[in-house]
Amino acid sequence: MTLSKIPSATYFEDWLEQRNIPWAIVIIVLPAIIFFSELPYGLMLSDGGVERNGAYASVVIAYSLASAAMSRFFLNRVILSLQPLTDNFQLDKEKKLNFEWQMALITSLAMTFLSIKTMPELNGYQNGIELWLFIGGTAIANAVLGWVLFMLMASVRRITKIVSSVVVTDIFDTAPFYPIAQWCLAIAISIMGAVTIATLFLRESILSNVNLVTYAIALFVGIFVFFAGMWSTHQLMQKNKNAEIKKLDQQLSKLHVEILSRMERNELEQAEPFLMTSTRLSAHKKRVEEIPVWPYTMGNLGGLLTSVSIPVIINILLRFF
Repeated sequence: MTLSKIPSATYFEDWLEQRNIPWAIVIIVLPAIIFFSELPYGLMLSDGGVERNGAYASVVIAYSLASAAMSRFFLNRVILSLQPLTDNFQLDKEKKLNFEWQMALITSLAMTFLSIKTMPELNGYQNGIELWLFIGGTAIANAVLGWVLFMLMASVRRITKIVSSVVVTDIFDTAPFYPIAQWCLAIAISIMGAVTIATLFLRESILSNVNLVTYAIALFVGIFVFFAGMWSTHQLMQKNKNAEIKKLDQQLSKLHVEILSRMERNELEQAEPFLMTSTRLSAHKKRVEEIPVWPYTMGNLGGLLTSVSIPVIINILLRFF
């Protein structure tokens, strides 16, 4: 199986693939619709702020859709890496989550309603085509964000299912699990990237009360996603490690009983082979105890720390320019 032949995790991606519509078209078209829908209302505002004329929303949506494409790329790498270790797992027969459009719609209605209620400018402008275009563009943007959230849920579900089918034959070979950490890192970077975009567009101090809370929430979510996405893999690696240690402890216990029995009978020469075997098993056990139980590397952790610090660094630089 190649990257291009791996079935998607969502129905919307299936719909696009069946019609040979490239994802790049979606990244261009949807943000453009949002931009031109919100532009007329933005031009009517007296402050002329760039964040209010559709540019901010369209950039965020384009970024979110690009992040979704990146997420699928890393998800496919996870599948290619783990599938050789699975026990008759048929990816093409996997049932998808069946509330994709419902989640997009509910998210759109809830967030659009909240946006209308929290924007005082909308209360002073009624029954104009610009207003309804703005609301429509906002609803589309929120629907896209709801779908991206659903796509991440479906991806986590897919990883969890394929990990549950993995049969490990070499406990020391943890390399097949590394792509899972890369997927988690890609999602965490995407979340912090959204904060960076907000910092660049709004040019507000990240240390202000509201922005500081927003950054703290994004920081928590990014770190949580990084580790939560690897949780099922961590459990599998921990389970295999503990099972191997348990077997070694049983063998070492039997050997120690045999060694003590030989020594009590003053059969030192006969006890020598058992002593050598015990020494080798003890060394092997030490190697097993050193096996990591999380699939991330120091490079992954470094990438996570870099991503969470970039918004702060950019905010500091903006103070001087």
